[in-house]
Amino acid sequence: MSDYIFYINETEISNGEQNFIDGNFQDAERSFEAALSSLYRYNGDQLYPILLASDLKDKIQLCRWNIRDAKELNTHLGCVLYHLQRFDIEMVNDLLDDQGLYLNSNKELFIQNLSDALNALKETGDTYLDRIPGYCNSKECHKKKTGFSLVGNKSNMYFDFLFDVKNGIIISIYECNNFKCNQICFDRKYKITIDDKYLPF
Repeated sequence: MSDYIFYINETEISNGEQNFIDGNFQDAERSFEAALSSLYRYNGDQLYPILLASDLKDKIQLCRWNIRDAKELNTHLGCVLYHLQRFDIEMVNDLLDDQGLYLNSNKELFIQNLSDALNALKETGDTYLDRIPGYCNSKECHKKKTGFSLVGNKSNMYFDFLFDVKNGIIISIYECNNFKCNQICFDRKYKITIDDKYLPF
């Protein structure tokens, strides 16, 4: 790789890392994208650029998630999802209404089963849950109710949640057996369930 490309990458990546630490996620995203763009002009040994490009794409995606999360943190659903994606079960517990209905059970049982599932995902190496929006595609239960596939960033194991929100507050969470993503971008073979009768861990 030429000295020029090295310089561009080191400068942009350094700027991106600092902006990310400072919470300037849009500026960080632009810096990482500039570094990624410079790799496309490189025609030499492919190993290093391929590995770096993969890392930069991950950083860009993380910036985009943080930009999205910052916009949504003023909503109850956004806050719950934010902490759920980061395996912060204590905050999820604090945020959910004690009187809500969660997977047809009370909050205490739901939180215990969800905690067990998240711990098992962490043991597989997952550090984060990606989320992909979608809806129930079944005529028998929650047709067209919206929710998310929550996907382990390493294991690709996932579960599908639907949400009832009333007056800005989540009042119910359901698992969905016929969930349709708005976009398919992961392998849907590794589904798990949080229901205590079928918890696979």
